[in-house]
Amino acid sequence: MDRNYPDQKSKEKISPFLLRNMTTALTSDAHSKFLYFYEDELKTIQRIKLNIFSGVAENWTTSELVTLAVGKVEGLAVDWVAGNLYWSDSRFQQIMVSREDGRYPFTLISEAVSKPRSLVVHPTKRFVFWCDVDEDMPRIERCGLDGSRRQSIVTGNKARTPRALAIDFQDDRLYWTDGIIIHYGKLNGTGQFCLHSSGRSAVRSLIIFNNYIIWSDVVGRLHTAHKEYSKGQEQMDGGIAFFVDLVYHDESCQPMTTNPCAINNGNCDHLCLPNKTGYRCVCALGYWNFNGRCISGVGEERFLIFADQRQAGIYQRPLFLDEYYSIPLQNIKQPRDVVYDGVKKLIYWSDIALSTISRSKINGSNQEIIFYHARMSK
Repeated sequence: MDRNYPDQKSKEKISPFLLRNMTTALTSDAHSKFLYFYEDELKTIQRIKLNIFSGVAENWTTSELVTLAVGKVEGLAVDWVAGNLYWSDSRFQQIMVSREDGRYPFTLISEAVSKPRSLVVHPTKRFVFWCDVDEDMPRIERCGLDGSRRQSIVTGNKARTPRALAIDFQDDRLYWTDGIIIHYGKLNGTGQFCLHSSGRSAVRSLIIFNNYIIWSDVVGRLHTAHKEYSKGQEQMDGGIAFFVDLVYHDESCQPMTTNPCAINNGNCDHLCLPNKTGYRCVCALGYWNFNGRCISGVGEERFLIFADQRQAGIYQRPLFLDEYYSIPLQNIKQPRDVVYDGVKKLIYWSDIALSTISRSKINGSNQEIIFYHARMSK
């Protein structure tokens, strides 16, 4: 079969379109062979390892939790070069980034964010793009992978209800939908061209696979058309009842490039985020950034201490400062209860994911497990 065209009549397996119950956002890293998805019911981002030869997931029922630090995820994208995961959160009105495994979540963009939806990244050009369906000013925006150089690139009549984004890495084009119309333009939003009408149903999600546009509509159907022609639309019968999001899993669709963070994570303790001229080191919630080093400001004077399962950490808030400090602990997943022994200056906490009770000094040192139970109740 023609590898450039997703021929549904062929029995040969192609890049898989996988659907999971209550999943509203997908992305894939074909190089690490991980599929990432947002579970709306559980409010989590998870990932599974894909078997690229059979087009199915290995150990589908034992997916790995990536992060709980989400409200409602509308868009997911992987920077497969630097190894970072980006997502748009419409509940918390922000654009987030973390390592691919969920460590060190960081708020990339939070100001003037209303209703962020679809999100894509271009690791070669070092940009992240997202839709915002703000009622007063719907638009498509972009910024550097480190949050710098933010700008609105598509506004007005061609972004009245922006819903889906996709990048054509062959021609360096940005595709988007506005209701039933599919548009494309340059990566800076110029050279806009109205390419195709999807028919009566609005487009829900969109991908570019070689020479073809593939999209799903709001009633769950799947369509394809050549990316250069306004005619030739074909409805694909994939044998799946309802398509919510689409993702390709093919290394040819994810070109590699020079990674400024490749050597020792750019000497960054937490996140190394590429930008136009190099990269920027950033730190997760509760840490100060000092020349790339992430330092916790934990002290021993009057404070409140609490556990945050969504951020997978334990934090200290001094009673005389409006600041939060992360206690630098290792191998902590879902801390639940935490207490402080003011005499011995030790903290104790339970972790419902690890089924453990642990303790350490207030600065995170001398950490040890003091109780483990394989059947600890959640």
